[in-house]
Amino acid sequence: MPGNHATLAPSAASRWLRCPGSVALAQQYEQGETSYAAEGTAAHALAERALREDREAYWYEGQEFYGHTVDDTMAAYVQRYIEEVYSRLSPSTELKIEEQITVDSVPGVWGTVDALIIDHATGELIVIDLKYGQGVPVSAQENEQLMLYALGALEDASLVADIDTVQLVIVQPRIYSEPSVSGCSIDDLEEFSVYAYDSAITANRVLADGVDRHTLRSGDVQCRWCPAKVDCPALREQVYNEVFDDSGETRPVDRLGGEELGMALSCVERIEAWCQAVRDRAHEELLAGRDVPGRKLVEGRRGQRQWQDPQEVEKILRSTFRLNKDQVYESKLISPAKAERLKLSPRQWEKLQEHITQPQGKPVVAPVSDKRLAIQTTADISDFD
Repeated sequence: MPGNHATLAPSAASRWLRCPGSVALAQQYEQGETSYAAEGTAAHALAERALREDREAYWYEGQEFYGHTVDDTMAAYVQRYIEEVYSRLSPSTELKIEEQITVDSVPGVWGTVDALIIDHATGELIVIDLKYGQGVPVSAQENEQLMLYALGALEDASLVADIDTVQLVIVQPRIYSEPSVSGCSIDDLEEFSVYAYDSAITANRVLADGVDRHTLRSGDVQCRWCPAKVDCPALREQVYNEVFDDSGETRPVDRLGGEELGMALSCVERIEAWCQAVRDRAHEELLAGRDVPGRKLVEGRRGQRQWQDPQEVEKILRSTFRLNKDQVYESKLISPAKAERLKLSPRQWEKLQEHITQPQGKPVVAPVSDKRLAIQTTADISDFD
């Protein structure tokens, strides 16, 4: 759980493997935890506690983990991860929870794996990771974070022995109903370790000697979560070249189609990430009292009104104003998630399911590597009337 992190953390492998120079460039930034990251930390803490105490996640509803109170939604999502872990256990398996892993073959890399299962009968190592985010789908296929965990586990003779196969599992319950699962051979991991070693050596050299422009390599994956986006010369140069033509004018997009449109879309995330980083930097500068020409801080939209002391207001409404219960209180029907936990019979639950509706997600543009099925669309002839 929260604590010290390795400079070359497995969780940031997608960045430093592709852009070794980013490690040194990012060191000057304080990387405070966002509200989304804090929610993910709470979900991981809940998952760890439930597994260690052999309870369902629902048991902890109302309890607080790292500033977040567990509600039925968080419990339901975390429970799916817990069930995935338990579904892979047998008399021949050994489960390790929140195990610290050091990767000796890749200098400077260590981290904590969510769940590690060693099957002594089949010689299989299973690495399971909970992703609580709902913004970016994550696949287990050649997942570098999990491959580093697997490498470290295989190198530790006291941790695993006689492993023949490795399975990588990512549970991302807020996006996918089923986990992402991928097999990985020992040969694949050994080949990956060579690539990871080279990147780690470069990153460590840059940390010691200073940022080298040639070790900064912009791209969709590595730039997405990099805290140094706004100051990165490689990204700045790429964004400029993609947005402006040789005359300094913005490139026209109205005639883009086919391959050109696909290439342009592949650049959009990087450009948007850089733009957001610029806004964030301006906000930080203004908050610190420094001038940003042409900009100022103003009060944003106010939050919802709420009672300072609900119990005192309740007394006033009931005792002083003599209002009845129906005027003061409101009740609401339990959610389908809570109804599912009422331990109804299969027949009763089947009857309830007839009354459950779930809105379809709106169509969004995604890369072809995305695990979700493509939506088949056809032109409506009436569009041409």
